[in-house]
Amino acid sequence: MPNVARPYESFDYVVSPVSWWRRFLAFIVDMVIVSILCFIIDLIVLTNHVVRTTSPAHSFARTNAGVPPLSPAAEGVLGVVFIVVFLGYFALLTASDSGQTLGKRLVGIQVRDRRTGGRVLLHKAVIRYLVILVAYWLFLVPLILDAFSPLFDAKRLAWHDYAASTVVVDALPDQNRTP
Repeated sequence: MPNVARPYESFDYVVSPVSWWRRFLAFIVDMVIVSILCFIIDLIVLTNHVVRTTSPAHSFARTNAGVPPLSPAAEGVLGVVFIVVFLGYFALLTASDSGQTLGKRLVGIQVRDRRTGGRVLLHKAVIRYLVILVAYWLFLVPLILDAFSPLFDAKRLAWHDYAASTVVVDALPDQNRTP
């Protein structure tokens, strides 16, 4: 069989992977943005809840602040909404033509398909961030291991990169410019 380079090694921009610090900074910026979005949603839900449940007609138990707590069902729905916001933000922006979330755009990096070097397909972007969510749900230890795994990998790939067959690279110069 002839000696054929694997697709990952055939892309010039992949030869020098992005530093862990740039990935980390982009993730922090993105998490601040997602947290603000979730806070706004939470504020809207809780404001609506307070307005509807603090009338004198309601006689059920109140918290120390005088506001009844959300029902477990409402908290569950709110949790699902937060997951959708997280996945929507990260997966949709990662699957865009630029392959960049706002944090990645800020630090000049992008996510590309590891095999083709092209745009990441939406299902791969969802897999990439589902791995992060599952790691978070498993008591943060896997999330921390996943976050630091590029430091110990020769190609600087995290577990979620392997799962989704993606790679984080320097953004091409024309993709960082705004029209």
